[in-house]
Amino acid sequence: MTKTAGIQAGDSVQRFYFSEFALRGAIVRLDNSFVEALNGRDYPAPMQALVGEALAAAVLMGSNFKHAARLSLQARGNGPLGMLMAESSCEKSTAGDAHSAQKVRALARFDTQHEQAKNLQQHGASLAALLADAQLAITVESIKDSGTERYQGIVAVDAATLSGCLEHYFDRSEQLPTTMVLAAGPQCAAGLMVQKIPDSDSADGVHAVRSNDWREIEMLARSISPQELLGLAPEQVLHRLFHQHSCRVAQAQPVVFSCTCSAERTGQALMQIDPREISSILSEDGEIVMDCEFCSARYRFDHASIERLNASHNATRH
Repeated sequence: MTKTAGIQAGDSVQRFYFSEFALRGAIVRLDNSFVEALNGRDYPAPMQALVGEALAAAVLMGSNFKHAARLSLQARGNGPLGMLMAESSCEKSTAGDAHSAQKVRALARFDTQHEQAKNLQQHGASLAALLADAQLAITVESIKDSGTERYQGIVAVDAATLSGCLEHYFDRSEQLPTTMVLAAGPQCAAGLMVQKIPDSDSADGVHAVRSNDWREIEMLARSISPQELLGLAPEQVLHRLFHQHSCRVAQAQPVVFSCTCSAERTGQALMQIDPREISSILSEDGEIVMDCEFCSARYRFDHASIERLNASHNATRH
């Protein structure tokens, strides 16, 4: 059935390819990286699950990049969940199987005062209820020798699940039929993606996908339950679903939590604040304290550091 290159469970993503026809897939499991991305926040259960699903989806979508890249999923709405963001980046990615780790982080903002907040925490919620009137933005920054290329696609949150929204995105924006299954528990998130390979990437000797073949693979992928996706090792998942097909499994790519915040970036953001407000805070408190929402790192700026930031900012502008 499957030729394995060392299938790995836990904080990793693995790509696989069907030998019979032009289909590819990826399976991800996030343990420590998911827990660290939560950063000790006491999210309501449905919101925490959505954060895990978004992280898993970002990793799956980033697994096919051939260059260093950053991918972010971001949704803003009028429901109790005002904002959801998940980001995955990789400094080095090649067409081969050797990869550096994908780095992930996530952030969500939940309005406890929203009229539906209490009910959602007690009874759970649909995606539409959490993110009312929202749009989902998929942003890709690809870093090549020629420079950074940025692409953004936007899809309405008009499906019952996050995976459904992303399937619509691939179908409408990328013209790539895709099936995605996502799941998240208290300390683990996982996902499975299967999609047609673009004609430009198809290998010689691999047959085009017939509609019957695609329907079969799609049906098999959707048959996996959340409990199985979270509880089984990747090798078991692939055997459970596709044991009647020949697949080649690529080397596992590790996934780690990592935040890109720094004193320099935080200082640059601080320079966007009205100078009068900065002066007022310094006069009252003697320093400005800024916390990173992703990792809770704390950065302190006193009078001297603010003066240095102002000098650097003015020099850059001129």
